[in-house]
Amino acid sequence: MKIKKCSILKLNNTLYIILVFLSSAVLAGIEPDSVRSKADGGDDYYMFPIRPNEINTLAGNMGELRTSHFHAGLDIRTGGRTGLPVYAAADGYISRAAVKSGGYGKALYITHYNGETTVYAHLDKFNGAIGEHIKEHQYNLRSLYLNKYFKKDVFKVKKGDIIAYSGNSGSSAGPHLHFEIRDKDQQILNPLKYDFEEIRDTTPPIFKSLALTPKSIDSRISNKFDRVTFPIMHENNSYLIKDTIQVFGKVGFELLAYDKLNDANYKCGIPKISFELDGALVFRQKIDTINFSVQRNILTHYNYPAYISSGQKYHKLYLDDGNELPFYKTNQSKGLLDLKHNEIKEGVIKITDVLGNESKLIFHIKGMPVDAIHDIKEVSNKPKVKLLENTLIIKEPVQSLVTMMTDSVHKNINPAYHSDEMNYYLIDLRKGIPNIAINDSALLTFDHPSVVVPNKSYAYYSPHIEVNFSRNDLFDTVYFSTSYRQGDSLRSEVFTIGDPTHSSLKQSINVTLKTDNNWDPQTTGSAHVYKKHGNNHSFIGGIWNGSNISFKTRELGDFVILSDMESPSISAIRISKESIAFAIKDNLSGINKFDVFVNNKWVLMDYDYKIAQIWSDELENAPFTGEVRLRVTDNAGNEQTYLTKIPQ
Repeated sequence: MKIKKCSILKLNNTLYIILVFLSSAVLAGIEPDSVRSKADGGDDYYMFPIRPNEINTLAGNMGELRTSHFHAGLDIRTGGRTGLPVYAAADGYISRAAVKSGGYGKALYITHYNGETTVYAHLDKFNGAIGEHIKEHQYNLRSLYLNKYFKKDVFKVKKGDIIAYSGNSGSSAGPHLHFEIRDKDQQILNPLKYDFEEIRDTTPPIFKSLALTPKSIDSRISNKFDRVTFPIMHENNSYLIKDTIQVFGKVGFELLAYDKLNDANYKCGIPKISFELDGALVFRQKIDTINFSVQRNILTHYNYPAYISSGQKYHKLYLDDGNELPFYKTNQSKGLLDLKHNEIKEGVIKITDVLGNESKLIFHIKGMPVDAIHDIKEVSNKPKVKLLENTLIIKEPVQSLVTMMTDSVHKNINPAYHSDEMNYYLIDLRKGIPNIAINDSALLTFDHPSVVVPNKSYAYYSPHIEVNFSRNDLFDTVYFSTSYRQGDSLRSEVFTIGDPTHSSLKQSINVTLKTDNNWDPQTTGSAHVYKKHGNNHSFIGGIWNGSNISFKTRELGDFVILSDMESPSISAIRISKESIAFAIKDNLSGINKFDVFVNNKWVLMDYDYKIAQIWSDELENAPFTGEVRLRVTDNAGNEQTYLTKIPQ
């Protein structure tokens, strides 16, 4: 009996503590079921937002490498369909609704009573009271687009409520639901950490390739100064590199790998990477959360120049200059290696997904003796001149005489190493920008060369181009030059600003182009700056001041000034009492806005730029009757109007 009484006393004390805790939670405005999330070991707080209690598959995961950002959530596949019910993952209130043509398209944000926020994007349409409110607001604005915030509990939702239907809106490559979980500070969390049973993953991540890059002018990899890739073999469930990697000097490792989930062929991101040499830590990456404010630092996380040339995003297994991301741990050399002569070490790289599936790569690396650095067996068709970080690489036949002039000093230079047929010369650009001559014939000159360093403002001037860098525009040093040329067609000028294959920008720079063409004042309003992508052009804009036009850009490369005098094209797809649909296109500057009026009343139209179509929302009242007027305006200000009548 004494034991029982003791047990009852302990139980009563436990109940008292729970009641006090729950009372405190209620007083604090926290609902009882939100005290602990599943990720913290509590009950199932979140339900899966689409097709719950069914097996779902993903096209993308949190932390996946995109071009300019880490992917912020899960891309849940919908079998190529739109219109699937989207459920509120937990109790809370809708705190934000947004509609835009790109990005997340139609999106809802729910703030929950645990302080976290869930995001539902690329939706087809909103449901219930929030859908009615959004439509009313769109009609008041006479605009499809909005970004509206709501106060607490104005639009309350319960776990499992249908809040919307899945779609393909915004910058979506196909129908799916983008789903995020964010903490109280709006930092991105990994939804897979909440152990949704709808997602199954027993497939370990996959190694593809390992690359090494020299990090000082004295470095060598496989006897040469260049970035070298090594194929990875997969044998008997193990990954390995067959031959011993030979290095000299300071080098950095880079990894091409991806995660693959069950029942899907999509290449997803890897949150955990560890790299050890003989059991000692070299580099560790662990992506649990991501802050939106440092998203663009992804351009320092992967090898950007390698991506531009190959289309592959290699994780750097070292902390590069300018990288402000917080999820690394490295050795004292920030992940770089500098092996002693003839020193051999075993390298082990492990990649692990969120659910603990792991793959391991084993290889050996050897410090190369100094007397071996001239023994290189390579004759390739690679460019004779190449920039690798701070070093200029020049490759010329052995009989060539290479001279360099810096600050009026003219001298012959010796090759850093050679093969039987080629000499390789290395120039440290941190010591100055030289002019190079081969056999007394000019090979390489820089047009208005400049070395632009981060954390310092810099103004660049040339006869045709001005660029202003602020303190925070760069990740790392940029060897910056510009050029100007007349294009092939009349009034065509090409302004080249920097080299996109070498550098990326952290923030937008201010640019002014000084044209030699005499733009007609009546048409200058239709002339704007465009970024040149081969034979294609993307609209940027710009402000004219006399014969100069100024703009901001976060991209380097070729820019042109083009005049768009052509109005958008319009063709009717469907005109009826029940619905209206048009195809709208613009060949150059792109669609800026559109308005449809039926009997002089503005009508809400949906828009998908990917298929260049607009269509009316579902009718709730009287059918369409009378005159239909569509007005479409492009980014250059050209306007086109289409008039028709609803058939009786």
